[in-house]
Amino acid sequence: MSSETEWSYAGPRAHHVLAGSIAIAVSVLVHIGLLIAVMTLDIKLPGMLGRIQVSERLRPMQLHEVARAPESPVESTEDGEDPTLEDVADAADRLGVPVPASLLAPPAVVGGGGAGEAANLAVPELPEAPTVWQPRQEIVAIERSVAKTDVAAVDRLTIPALERMVAAPDLALPVQRSLAVPPPLQSAGPGRQALSRQPAVAAIQLPAPSQAAVVPLPSAVASDAVVEEGTELFRETQEEITPLKPIEHVLTASAVSYESRRDRDYGYFKLEIGGLGEDILPPIAKDVVLVQDCSASMAEQRLFFCRQGLEACLKLLGDGDRFDVIGFRQSADRCFGALVENMPSNIDKARDFIGNMRSGGNTDILTSLRDLLALPREPGRPIIVLLITDGLATTGKTGSSDIIGEFSQMNDGMVSIYTMGTVQTADRYLLDLLSHSNRGEVMELEKGRWSIPETMAQAMEKVSRPVLADVRFRFPVGSRCEVYPTQTGNLYLDRPLVLFGRYPKGETNVTFQAIGAARDVKCDMLFDLSLTEGAGQGDKALAEQWATEKVYHLIGEYTRRQDPDILREIRTTAREYKVDVPYRGRF
Repeated sequence: MSSETEWSYAGPRAHHVLAGSIAIAVSVLVHIGLLIAVMTLDIKLPGMLGRIQVSERLRPMQLHEVARAPESPVESTEDGEDPTLEDVADAADRLGVPVPASLLAPPAVVGGGGAGEAANLAVPELPEAPTVWQPRQEIVAIERSVAKTDVAAVDRLTIPALERMVAAPDLALPVQRSLAVPPPLQSAGPGRQALSRQPAVAAIQLPAPSQAAVVPLPSAVASDAVVEEGTELFRETQEEITPLKPIEHVLTASAVSYESRRDRDYGYFKLEIGGLGEDILPPIAKDVVLVQDCSASMAEQRLFFCRQGLEACLKLLGDGDRFDVIGFRQSADRCFGALVENMPSNIDKARDFIGNMRSGGNTDILTSLRDLLALPREPGRPIIVLLITDGLATTGKTGSSDIIGEFSQMNDGMVSIYTMGTVQTADRYLLDLLSHSNRGEVMELEKGRWSIPETMAQAMEKVSRPVLADVRFRFPVGSRCEVYPTQTGNLYLDRPLVLFGRYPKGETNVTFQAIGAARDVKCDMLFDLSLTEGAGQGDKALAEQWATEKVYHLIGEYTRRQDPDILREIRTTAREYKVDVPYRGRF
């Protein structure tokens, strides 16, 4: 009973498996047939589906054997030239390949042009060689004459050789053409010259010998006489030789030096020159111009304190001084229009002018300063300008470097410019370089606008007692000392002149000449200072101060000439002495 039941169950199950296998096989065959039929149909797909491009599948190429290509049937000629048509025909015969007749036939001549072309291609006959050389001939003429041809030759003057004095300084004294006209020379033989003109020289009042300091002079070295005794040259006085008056005995000069082992080439020194007192070298009269910025950027609050400072400056004017007051905006507004004497009536008029100053308008600094150059200049009388401004030029030339360079070049040290900024944000570069390049100083404002009157009064006190104007220093020809500043201010009784110099190691003395003017008298100062006496009294700050003064000098020169070499020298000096370049990026 159990065996029949299992058979009856297994029979239908085996039947189902066989039927399923046949159905799968038939389905696979049907699908393969449908796939082949669909691939052969060209069906247009709608829309964007029709633009789809199916790239053709490329079959990979298989390389079974690498063989060398057979030699070209056309052999090259012996001399390496290209094969001719005959060579190509022979090679075709050997290979059994027919050659088209058009390849071997020459091109047809159209219109019988070959005869004419052959005639044109005939070899030309050589010309006969010339028997005589025939050079080119051209006329050379001077179209425009740029040099004179009738200039007479100048007679040569022989100067006798003079024996040099050992360690004597070489100094070239300045000569003004208006004071010293070259006298006619009359030759009287080798080394003999007679002067026939004597320049007039103004006298100077010097103190008595008992009041003057005695300065020992070096003893002269004996040398052969060049001019015979008894001639006119030995009867000349000091006034006949030079209009300069020596005043070394009324001034003091001192020097301190410093040398470092790290700097193998140079040493550094500091010179201070001052007067011996009011009794020995009295002050001279001066001209003062007070220039006040009245533009809108000043504001009434600061201008109020500036008016107080201007009135304080009027009280500090000395006897014999002349002055003027100027308020400027786009242009200058002058109180008097000229330099007037210091008297009560003029002081009252100046106070009224100052009281009416009001802020407004733009600022044209260069135009206002340029008008100062038209002031009448009296020799030996310093002109001192006190410029009070916020340093913000808004019209005309507004570039700080342009203002500094143009005015300094026109001024050339004639006018001393003292500047003061009325705000902490004032253009310090403009004020500092404008005064440094024009014999002046910049006055610092430390406590805001409330300290404006006090700062202006201090500036006026600094310049109240000048003793020498237009001071210039000169060093011997060939001197290797480099001294700054090259253009100093006036010499004042209360303040010495300070110079910083660099000298080659081994130098023991520094010799220099100072030229100045006291009223109508030209003054000459000649100094020979020992560097060994002041050795060790200075420190390394001397080298830094010298480098700083040189950098300031070079910045002023760059504002005048715009020379890239000056910028390179500024960077080199600052890097060598480790000093900061002031106002970097402003010039």
